[in-house]
Amino acid sequence: MLNGRRNILVYVMIFIGFSAIVVRLFDLMVIKHERFARKSVTQSTTELSIEVRRGMILNRLGRRLAVNLEHSSVYLDRLNYTPDEKKLYQMAQIINVDYDNLMRAIKGDKGFVWIKRKLPLEDTAKIEQLKFNGIGFLPEPKRSYTMGPLASHIIGYVDIDNRGLEGIEAQYNNDLTKSGGKYSVERDARGNIFYTSNENEITGNSIILTIDQGLQYIVETELDTAIDKWKASAATAIMLDPHTGEVLALANRPTFDPNSPARHNPSDRRNRAITDVYEPGSTFKIVTATGVLEEKLVRPDELIDCQGGSIEVGRKKIKDAHPHGILTFMEVIQKSSNVGTIKLAQRLGKQRLYNYIKKFGFGEKTGMDLPGEIPGWARKPEKWSGTSIGAVPIGQEIATTPLQVLIAYSIIANGGYAVYPHIVKEVITPPGWSCLPPPS
Repeated sequence: MLNGRRNILVYVMIFIGFSAIVVRLFDLMVIKHERFARKSVTQSTTELSIEVRRGMILNRLGRRLAVNLEHSSVYLDRLNYTPDEKKLYQMAQIINVDYDNLMRAIKGDKGFVWIKRKLPLEDTAKIEQLKFNGIGFLPEPKRSYTMGPLASHIIGYVDIDNRGLEGIEAQYNNDLTKSGGKYSVERDARGNIFYTSNENEITGNSIILTIDQGLQYIVETELDTAIDKWKASAATAIMLDPHTGEVLALANRPTFDPNSPARHNPSDRRNRAITDVYEPGSTFKIVTATGVLEEKLVRPDELIDCQGGSIEVGRKKIKDAHPHGILTFMEVIQKSSNVGTIKLAQRLGKQRLYNYIKKFGFGEKTGMDLPGEIPGWARKPEKWSGTSIGAVPIGQEIATTPLQVLIAYSIIANGGYAVYPHIVKEVITPPGWSCLPPPS
């Protein structure tokens, strides 16, 4: 009888114990589930901002000039890092980094340290084979320029984080990147980091340029020939459609390879077509010629006395390269007579000459869709000296960019209207809609 009561008491105690466990589990798994889940995610999840897949840059026919290559970046997770000199040395050899420099890079107390960014997948595969505790990998595309130095001053380049620094890459950085994405990095029960998601990863817009790749190649080849022939330190060449303003080719020397811009001097990366100014010289004479024709101050067949190739303006004597006597207006332009041009400018006068300088766009930016353009320099008539009426008409005492001079000649070529020089033909939004028509 006593044993029966004892057994009943044991069963009751066991039942109460199991009931308490069930109630506690219900409380944890159901009632407090959301709170613990949020706490768990907060403790174990870290968001790393990895750049969006950058849009491509293409030539006018759709050939790829700037693309993304699949690469992977190597990082150190200090919480799970197990020092191993042999594996560290092997990794240094794979990523082509000095061992001592690598050791210095991983010292410290930061939990997350980049070891090497944007390695080819075959290299990261070799590192994975080392089974190095605490060494992890994240996918990061690397920008690649398929034609190397060709059109480098147009295309530009990006930094390690795929931010545009020069050229189209910089000017249209927001279009190419569109909006950022984030990668979630979580730790498992042992604290190991692993890649879990890429929410909001977006492909940026692609840019179609006005560049004709064949013409670009010819322009660059001819520019190299000219540099070699004349032993010049720098040169610029631009090819533009005078009716539409489309830039078909643009090149500078010195140049650089956008795949490795840091190997070049900063001056090599300068887009001299829009950032450098010079006195245009005789190419500027079209401004005076246009002015006197528009104001009906000369007839095309009118005879101009070029005075044997010498004229005095103020206290300065200006000469022709070759002495000329009587020339028609057309011959003054054809033979590029300084004396004839100055005499025509004197008919026009300071103010009207300056007005035509401004009408041709000198002293102002052209609006070219590339970064770094400067406006040049054109002084107002009240700041001219006594000899300026002789200097300015022949392209002295004024500073212009190569592109400004080209735009001036485009106005002559197309019948008298200014064009907007541009390098971008279209911006293509995935999956292929054009969101920017050619400028008019």
